[in-house]
Amino acid sequence: MKRLILIALIPALVGCAGMTKQRAQLLGAAVGAVAGYQLGKGHEDQGWAIGLGTLAGAMIGNYEAAAEGY
Repeated sequence: MKRLILIALIPALVGCAGMTKQRAQLLGAAVGAVAGYQLGKGHEDQGWAIGLGTLAGAMIGNYEAAAEGY
Protein backbone atom coordinates (compact mmCIF):
# COMPACT_ATOMS: atom_id res chain seq x y z
CA MET A 1 0.00 0.00 0.00
CA LYS A 2 2.82 2.42 0.84
CA ARG A 3 4.50 1.85 -2.51
CA LEU A 4 1.21 2.42 -4.31
CA ILE A 5 0.77 5.75 -2.54
CA LEU A 6 4.29 6.85 -3.45
CA ILE A 7 3.80 5.81 -7.08
CA ALA A 8 0.53 7.77 -7.18
CA LEU A 9 2.23 10.88 -5.80
CA ILE A 10 4.75 11.20 -8.62
CA PRO A 11 2.23 12.20 -11.34
CA ALA A 12 0.44 14.45 -8.86
CA LEU A 13 3.62 16.40 -8.18
CA VAL A 14 4.59 16.54 -11.85
CA GLY A 15 1.07 17.80 -12.59
CA CYS A 16 1.90 21.03 -10.75
CA ALA A 17 3.46 22.38 -13.95
CA GLY A 18 1.51 25.36 -15.22
CA MET A 19 0.22 26.37 -11.80
CA THR A 20 1.09 29.51 -9.94
CA LYS A 21 3.78 29.22 -7.30
CA GLN A 22 1.31 29.54 -4.44
CA ARG A 23 -1.05 26.89 -5.84
CA ALA A 24 1.84 24.51 -6.47
CA GLN A 25 3.00 24.92 -2.88
CA LEU A 26 -0.53 24.41 -1.56
CA LEU A 27 -1.09 21.29 -3.65
CA GLY A 28 2.32 19.92 -2.69
CA ALA A 29 1.62 20.56 0.99
CA ALA A 30 -1.77 18.83 0.79
CA VAL A 31 -0.39 15.81 -1.04
CA GLY A 32 2.56 15.64 1.37
CA ALA A 33 0.24 15.77 4.39
CA VAL A 34 -1.87 12.92 3.01
CA ALA A 35 1.25 10.89 2.26
CA GLY A 36 2.61 11.55 5.75
CA TYR A 37 -0.69 10.51 7.28
CA GLN A 38 -0.85 7.28 5.28
CA LEU A 39 2.79 6.36 5.77
CA GLY A 40 2.73 7.17 9.48
CA LYS A 41 -0.45 5.25 10.27
CA GLY A 42 -0.22 3.38 13.54
CA HIS A 43 3.09 4.95 14.51
CA GLU A 44 3.48 6.98 17.67
CA ASP A 45 5.08 9.86 15.73
CA GLN A 46 2.34 10.17 13.12
CA GLY A 47 2.11 13.92 13.76
CA TRP A 48 5.75 14.32 12.79
CA ALA A 49 5.17 12.30 9.61
CA ILE A 50 2.28 14.58 8.63
CA GLY A 51 4.29 17.71 9.40
CA LEU A 52 7.35 16.57 7.51
CA GLY A 53 5.19 15.41 4.59
CA THR A 54 3.53 18.82 4.46
CA LEU A 55 6.86 20.63 4.57
CA ALA A 56 8.45 18.38 1.94
CA GLY A 57 5.41 18.69 -0.32
CA ALA A 58 5.46 22.48 -0.08
CA MET A 59 9.17 22.52 -0.88
CA ILE A 60 8.66 20.26 -3.90
CA GLY A 61 5.79 22.47 -5.07
CA ASN A 62 8.00 25.53 -4.69
CA TYR A 63 10.82 23.84 -6.60
CA GLU A 64 8.49 22.79 -9.43
CA ALA A 65 7.05 26.30 -9.71
CA ALA A 66 10.54 27.85 -9.71
CA ALA A 67 11.70 25.40 -12.39
CA GLU A 68 8.78 26.45 -14.57
CA GLY A 69 9.52 30.14 -13.99
CA TYR A 70 6.35 31.11 -12.13
